[in-house]
Amino acid sequence: MKSKLTFRSILFLPFVCFISSPVIAQRSCDRQVFRAETNTWLHKNFLSFAYERGIGISSVTVAVGGGWLGSSEEYLPLDKADSQIDKIDIHNSQTIFPKVPKVNQEHPYLERVKTVYRGALMRVGYSYYFNSRNCARRLTGLYTGIDLLVIKTYEEQTLTYHYRKAKLSYSVTGENKFWTGGVALYLGYQKSFLKDMLVVNGRLQHPFYMPFSDEVNVSSPFAGNRWEVNIGVGLRIKG
Repeated sequence: MKSKLTFRSILFLPFVCFISSPVIAQRSCDRQVFRAETNTWLHKNFLSFAYERGIGISSVTVAVGGGWLGSSEEYLPLDKADSQIDKIDIHNSQTIFPKVPKVNQEHPYLERVKTVYRGALMRVGYSYYFNSRNCARRLTGLYTGIDLLVIKTYEEQTLTYHYRKAKLSYSVTGENKFWTGGVALYLGYQKSFLKDMLVVNGRLQHPFYMPFSDEVNVSSPFAGNRWEVNIGVGLRIKG
């Protein structure tokens, strides 16, 4: 049975083209970016690999990585060993509680707490690009956004105790493992080079971390919610 294109159908064709053209144009404007990134700020440095997919003038990013997440160190000198305020500060950094031996019936005092953090990270982010309405400039220029983060955190802590009369030191090391959740707000800029194929990305971000641990080191990188810098290099291709 043959179908005929009626006069009404011919009149309807321009309307169909008008409706579908933004969808076709949108797909031709799609861009993707594959980046290698590093976070570095205040003794923190880890590498991650990110995939960013353009959605109109916005984008969604998924990244995984890991490495060194930071460190902290607290020291209580001998002349302040009896100061209650200073003792509280150093004990608030302690997250392991070993049994410490006595020497000649003398109990030592906690002299130093040194903590190192490592871990694996995954983040999902949403970005809004301010000047990406032009197809050719998608995923470039100034942008802002929000990230959701989850980190498998490994906390290695070394405690050093000092015996005043015996003039000896005793050190012990332990490790804690816990999950850390977080949200990060950021402002960044992504620039393209080499016929818009190579991209360099930089952003300033402020994370808010929530470690899911019974004992939290108040001097850790997760307690201060400090500023971080993210720098990335990658490829920008059509989607």
